[in-house]
Amino acid sequence: MLRGDLQYDVNDLDKVVSRLVTVFQAGNTTTLVKGRRRTRLDNPSMQLVSAVYTFITNLILSINVKDVNGLPKGFHKSLTIALPDNPMQTFVLDAQLVYTAQRAGWTIEEIPVTFHARRAGISSWSGKRIQTYLRSIHQLFSVRRAGVNAAATSVKK
Repeated sequence: MLRGDLQYDVNDLDKVVSRLVTVFQAGNTTTLVKGRRRTRLDNPSMQLVSAVYTFITNLILSINVKDVNGLPKGFHKSLTIALPDNPMQTFVLDAQLVYTAQRAGWTIEEIPVTFHARRAGISSWSGKRIQTYLRSIHQLFSVRRAGVNAAATSVKK
């Protein structure tokens, strides 16, 4: 999973894919490998928003990650089976993937990545931040209520 606004470096995608391949070759298909934005070149206000969002997400969903929306994310396709029938269609999907993986007993690994300032595209939510934040918190509670698809428990490590 990777967005198209050029904020992530293709070399970081290689790091995540390489780690995922190593995990798969060891016979483990129940690991979610994700980026953790260690070097951030976006503005300080966005860094603060991201840190607060990760804190709130960890609290609401009882997960423990350093950067919930850090990308890229790589995982075996069986994780999609564990998602509820109507997965989130917003950036809350990142949190839902991590939550679902953790609830299904998966390992979550965070790989350090660089996050650039936006180099392409236009933010679709910058003018409506307060509404977006409140809607996202509401959606996090929806994720918690929806839980994990029962098929997730049948996936073997």
